[in-house]
Amino acid sequence: MLINQILLVDDEPDIRTMLSILLRKQLGAAVVSCPDIDTALEQIDQSDFDLALLDISLKQGTGYELISPLRKRFGSDIKIIMISAFENASEKEKMKALGVDFFIGKPLHMSKIKSSLQELGFSI
Repeated sequence: MLINQILLVDDEPDIRTMLSILLRKQLGAAVVSCPDIDTALEQIDQSDFDLALLDISLKQGTGYELISPLRKRFGSDIKIIMISAFENASEKEKMKALGVDFFIGKPLHMSKIKSSLQELGFSI
């Protein structure tokens, strides 16, 4: 399975920039970078995505708020990875119940991202 377009949602500009550059260079995928939920919702309606990388903790809410719209629009065709500096069992159970495909803890490293993508069946 190939990755053509990625939705990246994180309110930290440095993280968005770094990840966008790395994902483009390492995976050759287009990256749509969003700083907040409203911008991401607009992009979900306008674009086709193979993968979503969502930060849990955003200034205007949580990345969890994007899971339902993503599943409604793309079904199981999109893989959803949550990213967060906070990792605990209750969060992981919540993610599983909401249909998240994978979790990556911060700090983010390209090796972690590539490993998770391979586990999800993407060709890297």
